[in-house]
This record gives sequence, structure tokens and C-alpha cells, in this order.
Amino acid sequence: MALVIGFKIDSQSGAMICDEEDWILRRRRIFYGNFISSLVSPEISDSFHIEALYGGLGMPSFTFDVKDSVREKVENKYSEYKTGKGKALSSVDDMAYMLLNSIQDEFKKRINLKLLSLYGFEKDDLLQGYYNYNGTTYEIKQEELRKKAMEHATVPEKGCLEDDYLEHKALLMATDKDNGIVLYGYEYNNPTLYLTSGPFEIRGTGEDEKDAAQLSIANFINRKPLNLRRKGFDKIEVITELIKAMYEASVHNQEVGGYFNLFYLNGNGNSHEERLKEPSDEAMKIATEIITGEKYGELQTDDVYEMINSLIFEDINPEIIEEEMFRKAKSPWRLDFILRGYKADAIPYVKEPYMTLAGGGK
Repeated sequence: MALVIGFKIDSQSGAMICDEEDWILRRRRIFYGNFISSLVSPEISDSFHIEALYGGLGMPSFTFDVKDSVREKVENKYSEYKTGKGKALSSVDDMAYMLLNSIQDEFKKRINLKLLSLYGFEKDDLLQGYYNYNGTTYEIKQEELRKKAMEHATVPEKGCLEDDYLEHKALLMATDKDNGIVLYGYEYNNPTLYLTSGPFEIRGTGEDEKDAAQLSIANFINRKPLNLRRKGFDKIEVITELIKAMYEASVHNQEVGGYFNLFYLNGNGNSHEERLKEPSDEAMKIATEIITGEKYGELQTDDVYEMINSLIFEDINPEIIEEEMFRKAKSPWRLDFILRGYKADAIPYVKEPYMTLAGGGK
């Protein structure tokens, strides 16, 4: 239902990408998911030279609440710092602790709501063995009730679709002056926030969603010698490979798709605008079409890198790059049909002049 990839390009920069597809009640397909969020406002970022990206998967409402909770914690810490009552927010570790605490708080809030709706008491009441209702104290004596309530309070059994929040997964990419780029991972079945060991990490709502993307990125990394892996990767190559991995995942899995959302994080930037970059939907759509053209042999790799750079880092109008894409294609006519969903092997190669998308003549 969703896929998030984080990639540490070098010691100071990285990128995160996700798709926007989600499903309601496992039947209705929608394309408005926004699974990656910046956790630090421009003002706070410029004050502390810190950035943080949170990519959360699972129930969208749970991810939204976690994001808001972390942002509130960051704002409160900033307010305390400005009034001289607290320390500066200066470390990615601070962001990691805030995120983990927020995830735990949201789990606890939902568990308490379920216990209240079923039994009239919360988790802390269950642990102490009694609860207060309208000024009267009641002991929780029934063993069967205590056992069932404890199951809901520890490892709740999924009873309805709303319980999907239990399967939360997350990535946190952050940077500060001292640590550079850092990538953390979170899994609901091992509820800790841990530093990832390799240059990239993938989270998907299911195992199948990860497979195609992992193979795509692993093939890219395995081509690189050890010295280049340690030194750092070329940012254009990495961005291209991330888009390619998401495209492969969308082709081979039914619950990954829509436009891809990309964030580029550069710890060397002097301001929030320089440190964090998010290309437009239009730019990402054309970038995906460029990747598709390369896959089917219509575009050369050098041309692909040049156009991706123009879209992502130079902010060239996507319409201009789209025209350039067709101009540089081996067969613009064939590429047009491929991008409209036709099977590549069913489209013959032609050498006739290409008819423009606007409906012009030869």
C-alpha cells in the first residue's frame, strides 16, 4: 500500500522517496498519500542548522498524528530555548528520541481508547488493579476480563481495519552540524528506533512491495567498488536510481503507484531552502517518464542524467524537459505509445517524423 526509501548519498546529503497510493477498506484505490514530512520549520532549521524527514507507513491518520506530535515537541523545545528555559535543539539524536516518544504516545492513546470503549478503564488502571468512575473506586477482579484486557494493552489482536496502526513502520533521515546525515529505522514488531547500517533502507506495508525496489537499488550499489561506496555516491545517479526503484515497484506490485514524492537533504546548505529540496509533482511525473524511456531503450543514460538534473536541481520547467525527452528519444512515436500504457513489443519502430503531442502534422 505504500513504499518509502531512504538513501545516504554521502556523509552530508541524502534523499527520501515514496509513492502516494493508498487503499480504503482494501477496495478503493486512492492517490493522495503523503508519507514523508519535514519535522522542522524553516525558522527552527535556520536557528539550529538541523533538518529531519519522517517517512511513516501504516494507517495514514496514525502517521499524521505522529508527525504533528513531533512538530509540537520541536516547537515547545524551541520556545523554551528562546526564553532561556531550555537547551538548543542541536542533535539528530534529539529528533530520534522525539519521534520514538511520539510513536509510543500515539500507540498508548489508541490502546487506551480501545480499553475505555470496551471496559471503561485505561492501561494504567489495569496495571494497578482498579479504576475510578464518578468518584467510586472499582477493583478489576475478573481473571478472564483482566487477561483479555491485557492482550489489548500489550499485543492487541487486530479486530478491525482501524487496528492497522499497530503495523506502523518508519524511517527518519536527519542532519546536524556534528553528525552529518543519519538514517534511522523503525519496525512495529521490534519497537525501537535504530541506526541503519547500510547506505539505504526501505520500508513497505508488505514484503512484496519492497522486493522489486530492493533488487533495483542493490544492483546499482553492487556495481560500485568499495572506495566509491565509502566516499559517497553521485547525487544525480542516486536520485535516478531511487525513481527507477519506485517505478519498478509500481510495475510489479499492485499497491504502489501514483506520483512519486522526493526530498533531497543537503546538510552543507546555509539555509533551510538550501538544505531541503522537494521537486514538484509535475517534475517527478516527467522524471518517471524519462526513467521509463530509458528502460525501454528509447533514451541514453547520459541524456537521462542531464534531464533529471535539470528537473530536480535546476528547476527547469517540466514542459521544456518533456519536449527535450521526446526530441532525444530514439523513436519519439514509440516512446509516446509506451508512456500511454501500450505494450512495448507490440509497437513497431518507425523512422517517420514524429507527430507532435499538440496534434501538429509531420
